[in-house]
Parts: sequence; C-alpha cells; structure tokens
Amino acid sequence: MLIFATGIAVFAALKYFPEESELDQRYAICAAAMTSACLGDLGFAEASHVSSLPRYVREISQMGQIGHLAEARALELRIQEASGLPLEAAKVAADRRLASLRITAAIRAGKTVRQAFDQTPQADGGALWISALDLLGRSPYGMSAHPKSLPDAVTRLYVAEMAELIFILAKREKNPRAATSYLVYAAELQAMLQDSKAAANTLAHLPAEGREGMVLSDELLQVIGAEFAVPLCGQVVECEIWTRIRLAVAAGDAASARDDLEQRFAALADQKPWPDFRKMEEVVVLAAQGGDQGEALMLARRLLETAKTKPDVFPVFSFISAARGLEVAGADADEVRQSLDLAEAGFPQNPKAIVGFGFNPHSPSKSLISLS
Repeated sequence: MLIFATGIAVFAALKYFPEESELDQRYAICAAAMTSACLGDLGFAEASHVSSLPRYVREISQMGQIGHLAEARALELRIQEASGLPLEAAKVAADRRLASLRITAAIRAGKTVRQAFDQTPQADGGALWISALDLLGRSPYGMSAHPKSLPDAVTRLYVAEMAELIFILAKREKNPRAATSYLVYAAELQAMLQDSKAAANTLAHLPAEGREGMVLSDELLQVIGAEFAVPLCGQVVECEIWTRIRLAVAAGDAASARDDLEQRFAALADQKPWPDFRKMEEVVVLAAQGGDQGEALMLARRLLETAKTKPDVFPVFSFISAARGLEVAGADADEVRQSLDLAEAGFPQNPKAIVGFGFNPHSPSKSLISLS
C-alpha cells in the first residue's frame, strides 16, 4: 500500500514538470517495472523541485521505510535549515527525525539491538519505542511498508530486548517525567508481547514524581490487571475511576462499571466554569463500546440536557458532542437531528464571525479554529 500511495503521489506530480524529458523517461521506466527503489528515486527528484517544503513532511518517514534513508535525511536537513537552524543544529534535528527508521533498518540488516542503538545518531528511548512498534507491525508512521503479519519469534526477541534497553535508559534518566515516559514505553512493549510479569515489574519502578498525565493503553491495563493498575493512580480518585471503567470496557462488560460511569459523567457535568462536554462524550462512547447500550443512551440524553441547561462558552460544540453521543448510543434520527439543529442555531449570522476556539485531540496541530 505504501508503494502504491507513493506511486500515486509521484505520478500526480508529473503534470507539473511536463517539459522535463529526463524525468518523463524515468517515469515511463518506473511505470513498466515499479519498485520501491524507482519510486523512492522519483519521489526525491520531485521533492527537489519544490522551492519550499512544509515544516513536516510525512513522505520522509515513508522514504525511510522503503530504504531511502540518505534521501530522507537530505530532505529533512533542507527543511530544518530553511526554518532558520544553523547547520549543526539542523543536522541534529534531522538525525533525531530519522533515528527510529535507522534503528529498524539496522536490525533488519542483522545488527543486534545494542549495535543498532549505539550506531544511530540521536537515538533515545523514544526512537527505540517507535522502531519496536514498526517491527511489530503497529504502523507508527501511519502507513507500513511491510505486509501485515504476526511477529515471529525472532521479532519478539528483538522487541523484548528493546524494552529492556528502554528500561535501562529510564533508570539513568534524571528527569522524572522522561523516566516515566520511558518506563511506560517499555511496559507497553512487554504488554504487546503478553509478558504480564515483565510489564508489572517495569511499572513498579515508576518514580513518585512525573506521573502527571501518564496514560496507559487498554492493552497494558488488561495485561497487568486491575489489582496492579488501580494502585498506580496513588491517591487520585479520578484516575482510579477512569482505570476501572477502561478495564471493564476492554473486557466488554461496561455494565459492571455503571456506577463509575455515572460518577465520572456527573463530575464532568459539574465542572466549573463549564461542563467538559468532550469528555462527557467520551464517557458515552465508552459505555457503548463496553456493550452497555442502555446506559450509553441514558448518558447521551443527559449530555444533551446539560448542553441546554448549562451552555458552554461556545454552545455549538456542546450540541455537536451531544449529537455524536446520541448517534453512538443508538438514538433515533429525530433525537440526533434535534441536537444538530440546536448546534446549527448557534452559528453566527455573520459569515466572518468565529464560532470558537477549542482543543482538537485528533488534529496534527492539536488546535482548532472553527469558522461559520
């Protein structure tokens, strides 16, 4: 799929350079015998024609995945220099961007995990984590250059070694937040290998400080279990409730967490100065995902009523959250339409007016500016 997508991008770019006979000929040759090598070469050639590349180019990781690491680094170096960095700083930034790809390539070429790490400029625990996800077929770059398959015994061994090395780096880390991140990375990899003992042992080394904002995946929570997962929250009640809910949902038994779901929803609805409608929507979705459709529908209707009685600073978004919650919970079309009508009524009549500013967790820029 990666080669196909790269091919589309490359061939679509041809129309911008119809006068270049050399490129025309190279396109024709590649079309007759399409390989990752010819597509990578053409992609690099086309990118070289662009006078100004955007700050983040996803194709750089795609080129790295199909073996064009030198070309990928050349493009990233050009971007970093164009942003105003001095040459040496630009080289560091480019090497940091390519570190995980270089580690993966070295391991696939037969290097040991330690050799791959030591020989990779700017390698750190984060690069190891991303490389391990790539080896496991988890597509950390958004698209994989390799066929989907279950990891074989050799790959599992490599990933286990990578988790151990990340653990070692965590123990050397002076910053508690960085140490926490590394330990979670290692535990997540061990959970993917279904090694519950290793994952629990890794998390037992979490520093007392630095856990703020720590997020464990549902997969890891399931592997270590509630008895170990809940105490990791310390004295944070909200964390305990959220952990129990996620464990129940992951097990397909949200009904057992009904009290927790309602307690979490009520706390978000009472939040000052405005309810947190986005997180209330998440609670509805979790109830539905865990199979408690009746609870999900009840909470979705409460979400709509809360949006009516406790309007957000930008009511449009709260009614959109309610509409999405109702749809996920299986409400009929009329109920969903009611919430959408209320959202539409909140749009300003002035076409140049701003509806609102908000946080969008799915946006690459992590921000949202919505206009009517």
